Amino acid sequence: SRLKKYNRIPFGIYNGATCCHKVMPVKDRHFFGFYGWKTGADTIMQWAYKFGDVWTKKFKGETDNGYIEVVGKKVLPSISYESMREGIDDYKYMDMLWRMITLANKKGEDAKKRAQNAINTSNEILQTIGLRYQGVFKPKRDIDDPQNESTYDIYRWKIAKEIMNLQKVVSVDEASKIKAVMPEPYDLP
Repeated sequence: SRLKKYNRIPFGIYNGATCCHKVMPVKDRHFFGFYGWKTGADTIMQWAYKFGDVWTKKFKGETDNGYIEVVGKKVLPSISYESMREGIDDYKYMDMLWRMITLANKKGEDAKKRAQNAINTSNEILQTIGLRYQGVFKPKRDIDDPQNESTYDIYRWKIAKEIMNLQKVVSVDEASKIKAVMPEPYDLP
């Protein structure tokens, strides 16, 4: 596991200290996706779902708003909520990629070569995701701002391509049953 190497206890992150000063739903995709994966956290949490005016405050430039609105018995998601869901999918893609890398590294030379190509692609993506996104002190916040939605879509397609390449030597079904051997956050670019 990622924690055993450094002898640390499991930890979680929540998005109460992210770049809330900026009105952009992409911050939610960033936090729950590639940033969340890169931190190595065991738990990633949303600090609140329903509060404030989810529909109009963002368009007025105000940042204190929620992610859903409840109308009758139905939950209506906001753009930020949908962006969060995209981030969760980005995380799942990275998780599956590293499960498949783990299995491929236990096989023959062709599989190991494919695994190394996937690691290179993963590192290429992760080097653009900074760990200073949740700066503790205000002057240090937003140092590593999220990128735009299109960039994250491209990243996901690159990961999907590597997953498809690894499927030639490892099955997704087999990979879904194991725990991935992943690098520690500070071992990543």
